[in-house]
Amino acid sequence: MDISLVPVGFVVSSLKTRSECPRQGMGACPEAWIEVETSFVPALHRLEIGEKILVVTWLHQGNREKLQCHPQGNPSLPVHGVFATRSPDRPNPLGLHEVEIRTIEDNRLLVHPLEVIDGTPVVDLKPVLGRAGRRKSDFFSTQERDAVTRLIRAGRDGWQRGLLNGFNGNLSERVGSRAVLTATGSAKGHLTGDDFCLVDIATGEHLAGPAPSSESSVHLEIYRNCPHVSAVVHTHPPGLLALDLRVDPEELLALELFEAGVFRDRLTVVPPMQPGTRELGQAVGRAAGTYPAVLMDRHGLVSTGASVVEALGLGEEIEALAGIQLQA
Repeated sequence: MDISLVPVGFVVSSLKTRSECPRQGMGACPEAWIEVETSFVPALHRLEIGEKILVVTWLHQGNREKLQCHPQGNPSLPVHGVFATRSPDRPNPLGLHEVEIRTIEDNRLLVHPLEVIDGTPVVDLKPVLGRAGRRKSDFFSTQERDAVTRLIRAGRDGWQRGLLNGFNGNLSERVGSRAVLTATGSAKGHLTGDDFCLVDIATGEHLAGPAPSSESSVHLEIYRNCPHVSAVVHTHPPGLLALDLRVDPEELLALELFEAGVFRDRLTVVPPMQPGTRELGQAVGRAAGTYPAVLMDRHGLVSTGASVVEALGLGEEIEALAGIQLQA
């Protein structure tokens, strides 16, 4: 019987000693890289940004002779056998860590939280399964999973730029006859693969995943009316909304700047309507046929494009010009 282990990669971390490591991967843990050996890179296929995985490590500084210890190294706690603890000191010092994938770069995964020291060998990676024993992403095609990855990045970018805050806004991408859409209640700066659903564009039927965003009608009406649109981003840009409260619609982006004229011509405004209603969705869908950016008066901005990067970039340009107008 061969029970030997082969490292599939190694951890690159700012934690250098055991004493620096937080207990049980608490939130204070820094992000860490897992550098996978070249020969094992094909085994990373279909891992996704935002996915939660189990990292199995070999805790190489563990004491393999130790059979009992005080849990968490606290002498005030009664002695336990190591099999009743998560101590790194044990006959076979395997570590088990549930982490989220933050970035994938070639043979490297940026994960959090991972409470092991720099240079720790990694012996396996496994997906975290749902109750049905399947990864939620298994309900998505390869193209839809790729869309999820792009939308996670866009959500984080929009959040970092202040266009999205907390749980507001939503993002989607068209994949054939279906839309990959952020689910209701998802924090756009911290999206994972579990925060997306599939919706049939023509019928609006919810096909898989958690409940769709309350603004799904806006996205679906745009896709129905605008076959050239592949991505929709709904943000709440603070500068533009502040300007919306201050000036009339025809005065938005009224600046003596070359760029202002370009983007003013790409922006229109629909009157105030109750968020989440079919009426609002239809109004935005009609407007998006002519204008790639639609301001929902007293609500937020919807920007569209051939890609989610293009749609988000349009929103960034408009928000920057709104900020200039507020200061001018």
